[in-house]
Amino acid sequence: MRKEKKRRRAGKAARWRGIKGSVMIFAVFCLVTVISTILYEVLPLPKIPFLWGEDAFYQTIVMGMYNSLLDFAVFSILLTVLLKRQERADTVQRYLDDLDACRFWFSDQAAHRLRSLIQLLQDEGEYSLDLTKCYISEIILKKLRYEKCRMMGAVFSGSNLEQSTFVACNFQGAYCEKSLLRKCTFQACSLRLLKGREVDMRSSSLQDCDLELCDFTDADLRFAIIKNCSLKKVTFSGCNLERTNLLGCTNLCVEELVKCRSLRYAKLDPEIRAAVQAAAPHLLN
Repeated sequence: MRKEKKRRRAGKAARWRGIKGSVMIFAVFCLVTVISTILYEVLPLPKIPFLWGEDAFYQTIVMGMYNSLLDFAVFSILLTVLLKRQERADTVQRYLDDLDACRFWFSDQAAHRLRSLIQLLQDEGEYSLDLTKCYISEIILKKLRYEKCRMMGAVFSGSNLEQSTFVACNFQGAYCEKSLLRKCTFQACSLRLLKGREVDMRSSSLQDCDLELCDFTDADLRFAIIKNCSLKKVTFSGCNLERTNLLGCTNLCVEELVKCRSLRYAKLDPEIRAAVQAAAPHLLN
């Protein structure tokens, strides 16, 4: 991470030196143009033998300098923008190649390297990443944003991802055991087959997500909002659902739901609440 930051600082310093040199040249050219204009208006024009229309000749030179000044400014700005864009694309591609090289590398060194690459890519405005089969365990990646990321089979076990936002991400088969996902936001994500044993998702929001076959054994989902999600065959054994909002969820199995630790003050659809009240009323008190 430190080496990457040093490399980025060195690159910015080099770009700044190049821009500074261009600005100096432009400033000198502006000064010469202004001085030439003043001299054209003040000083008498020298007579050049056999030159027809001396006034028009000198006037053309001054006008040409102004045109060159405009061309120089436009060309410099356009060239700077194009070079900046190409440099950013090269930087992003280098980070993506490094990330791909870390795939299937299951070690602490890989986890810390991937953490650095994810943060560097997000600094470059890249939020859609392919983290399939990446080992990102026991690290801190808080308050980040992920959009349309592929995270199938990724290992986040023991990591701290709290207050992060996930939009249309695919977590199918990912490992989040004992992870800290507190106050996270999941929108239209696929979490099928997620391994979430003892995961901490307190105060998180999950909307329009597919949670089929998720394992929330001994998980902490207190104060979570799980709305309009598919909960088909989800495992809730020992899960704490106190004050959890489950309104609008589909395929919720009451037989599995009553295996949880608590449903106290939970928000449930009327038919689900009635079924829980009949099967295990102590969970609601």
